[in-house]
Amino acid sequence: MIFLDILLNDGYGFDILDSLENHPRIIFTTTYNEYAIKGFKYNGFDYLLKPN
Repeated sequence: MIFLDILLNDGYGFDILDSLENHPRIIFTTTYNEYAIKGFKYNGFDYLLKPN
């Protein structure tokens, strides 16, 4: 299981997922709700919004 933020210092969490052959269960933890649909396209298990 991976807890992953969307925006990282050097790119996007999606870039990490693109480099993996098999996706483990992913829980996105982020302040950006506009990426929720894309997160679920990556078979995200959950999408937790952090407070700003």
